[in-house]
This record gives sequence, structure tokens and C-alpha cells, in this order.
Amino acid sequence: MYFNSLYKPVEKIFSHLSLLQCLAICLFFTTSATVRAEFYVIPVVGNNTSIPITDVKNMSTTQINTNSTENVIEVTPGAASNGIFTVPNDKYLVITAISVFPVNPGSGTVQVQLLQNTLARKYWVLPNSEPTQLSFGHGLLIAPGFALKIKNFTSSAGPIRVGVYGYLTKA
Repeated sequence: MYFNSLYKPVEKIFSHLSLLQCLAICLFFTTSATVRAEFYVIPVVGNNTSIPITDVKNMSTTQINTNSTENVIEVTPGAASNGIFTVPNDKYLVITAISVFPVNPGSGTVQVQLLQNTLARKYWVLPNSEPTQLSFGHGLLIAPGFALKIKNFTSSAGPIRVGVYGYLTKA
């Protein structure tokens, strides 16, 4: 069996990788006269791949109506609310992506702002017709002690929900 002969070398490769590196590897199996495994490594560029799983952060908001601002709350691995997220005093938050989900997709745009406490940080005008994923390559750095909020402006086409994804790193 060709595949069985590959198992030990593959196991050895994977045992030296971090969780995020393993997630970035895709396995594709093709069939022909024999079964063979081909490995395509997709590099995790710019992200710290040795962070503890407890420092990976998945946050979201409740529904944000037009002309409203809502706190960003931490979501636990068990899908429960962990309360308003504030960056710990000894860490920085690196935001890698933000997803904006229109509650009632349709025409027009939504105007969204990321706030650190009450300070404006970023502003986007996005289509209301479908969800939008904003990616920040090396990350958007948030200093220790800040709570995050999302504002949906009066001129937006409708309510939204927002997901914020990132990780903590030492200050």
C-alpha cells in the first residue's frame, strides 16, 4: 500500500508543526492506478503561528441598528458570551479580520466604524447586498486597556452584525 508507506514520514512532518500551521496545510488525494498523496503547503504569512489557543479571539456584536453603537463581546469556544471584550493590560490585540453581515441584505450601503473606547479607529462604506470580509494582512494593532465598539451610521441601509477575529500578543 503506497499510502501506508507515506504515513510515518507525514506523521513526522506534522508532529513539528503548530496548530495554525497544520490548519494551513491542505491534503489532496487523487486516484489513478495507485493512490498517492500530494501535499500543498499554504504558508501562513505574517501571523504568529506559535500563539496559545487561549490567545486566539473570536468576538462579535449583537444586532446594531442604524444610528447605534454596540460593544464587541468575546465568544467562548462553547459559543457563549464572555462579556464585553477589553484588551488585557499586558497584551496587544492583533485583529486579522472583521466580517460585516447585513441583517436584511438589499440595496444601498452600510457605513461602519471601529471604535477603541470612544476613539474612532477605522471607517468603511460597504455593500448592504451581502456579507463583507475585511482582512488586515499583518493585523490591525489595538493597545492594552481598550474596549472595542462598532458604530452603524444613520445613513446605513439597515442593521448589521459584526464578527471580529484576531489574537493576543505580549505588550
